[in-house]
Amino acid sequence: MSADPQGMTPLFRPRHRTRLAGILIAACLAAAAESPAAEPGGAGSLLVAPTRLVFEGRTRTGELTLANKGTGAATYRIRIAFYAMSEDGDMREIPAPSVEDRAADGLIRYSPRQVTLEPGTSQVVRVALRKPVDLPAGEYRSHLVFSPVSQAAAGNAPDDELAFKVQLNVGVAISVIVRQGETAATVALDAPVLRPGKDGAPPLLDVTIRRSGDRSLYGKLVATFQPTGGRPVEVGLTKGIGVYVPNALRRFQLSLRPPAGVSLAAGRLQVRFVDEEKGDRVLAAAELILP
Repeated sequence: MSADPQGMTPLFRPRHRTRLAGILIAACLAAAAESPAAEPGGAGSLLVAPTRLVFEGRTRTGELTLANKGTGAATYRIRIAFYAMSEDGDMREIPAPSVEDRAADGLIRYSPRQVTLEPGTSQVVRVALRKPVDLPAGEYRSHLVFSPVSQAAAGNAPDDELAFKVQLNVGVAISVIVRQGETAATVALDAPVLRPGKDGAPPLLDVTIRRSGDRSLYGKLVATFQPTGGRPVEVGLTKGIGVYVPNALRRFQLSLRPPAGVSLAAGRLQVRFVDEEKGDRVLAAAELILP
């Protein structure tokens, strides 16, 4: 199911680079700030928005805006890849995904395949879905990876799996999800565990997210604390948390930052998983009673 993106014929003409207005830079910065915690990223001056593309229903096309917030020109090569997620949220590239992985490589076309951005400019990458009529129902997923040419040209990736921590240094990756037919997922949270921070760091809340069904999850974890006889206050928030098919669970550590004057004692600590795809619905919640 894997395909070589360099061999595909471009479907679109690349849009000419344009000078970024302040509002576009602000929008890209906001999108980058909410980039999924599990996604590979960190290519220095490159910002990509949105941080994921989902094709479902009648949606057949999408766009990504690449912006150079640096002080020098940069060239990025674009390729498609498949990443597997561990229970701790680490991502590693699988060079030859199996049929069971349900990679979306063969379903996605994009153009251009390489861009050069002057400082403060942007360019649109257009993405198209090409589904065969007999595509089985379910969810398919891959990533579009944007790698600096100066580093990508230094050598090809090894044939074995590429570690996530290595990918962090060489590019930004955006998940592309294709849903065929009706898909659904349910989520539950195990009882959270509160752990003290080390060396003065904020306390941590260990959260286990359990997923079932044939659809990935994408949402945020929100922690609130309600002292006995008082009102609840937000003490922790992390956006852009993904749990991909076929993973049944993800373990996550949520950093807690209570407001000044709030002590995490004698009260109720609650954590909620909130759907960020459709309507900010609370999909699951769990709580911990603190003495």
